[in-house]
Amino acid sequence: MASILTPGYLKWDGLKYVLDAGQAGNFIQSAQSQITVDTATASTSFSNLLTLSMTFGSSGTSIAIVRFTGAGSTSSGTNTQFQLMIDGYAVSAANALSVSTSLAPVAIQYRTALAFGVHTFTVRWKLSGAGAAAINPVSAPNNEHATIIVEEVLA
Repeated sequence: MASILTPGYLKWDGLKYVLDAGQAGNFIQSAQSQITVDTATASTSFSNLLTLSMTFGSSGTSIAIVRFTGAGSTSSGTNTQFQLMIDGYAVSAANALSVSTSLAPVAIQYRTALAFGVHTFTVRWKLSGAGAAAINPVSAPNNEHATIIVEEVLA
């Protein structure tokens, strides 16, 4: 497998991620937010699931690397839609489709240049039709979660 550079400071050496000394200097800061209470929705309109605000740079332009991962339980065949927003604008989306009442995983990764200032990152969710979706980190801590991680790196 070819070496894959992940933004910031890690690279894949074919077996594991290792520190890439040539890239370590690009990392500036990171922040995360995660669901800490059991959360459910039956809505077919988007509602906020996670929100994170972060102040970028002292001048110039930085790169934001945004990662969202989640796993939750859904009604059989229910399509749960997730949307990543930055400063109120939808920039990426993903769907989690469950074929039973088992776990439905989802992931979004997005990279963009951002100017100096405070930026807000929001993950929203909704159902495409009738049903229910839940993310239960309290009652199912080994299986269900939702986390957004934002990294700022040099442009």
